[in-house]
Amino acid sequence: MGMDYKDSAAFMAAFQKLLIDVRRNSFVTQTELSKSAGLTRQSISMMESGKRVASFQTFCVLAQGLGISPVELMHRFVRICEAEAVARRVKVESKSMALDYIVNLRANSQNRDNDV
Repeated sequence: MGMDYKDSAAFMAAFQKLLIDVRRNSFVTQTELSKSAGLTRQSISMMESGKRVASFQTFCVLAQGLGISPVELMHRFVRICEAEAVARRVKVESKSMALDYIVNLRANSQNRDNDV
């Protein structure tokens, strides 16, 4: 079972992680993202600190500002949500370990499918 998207705290934590991770991995500052997305730096900061939730339109604008498609940003969000859910379920302290666990499960599943 995946993440409970009705769990507001878990949803917000996953969104915060997504925005911070994607922005930092893109080597973009909050100011640069705010300019490219047409948002204020304060709104980016509030989303990253969990004080504001992005609307669907803002989610798409953020993706555009980060130079990726909204679909790719959503895909990354779902991966973070899966990692959060696995971390809770198997009590893994490191979320990166949980993400590795998911990737290995998928790889093993694909290998079994290819063997058939």
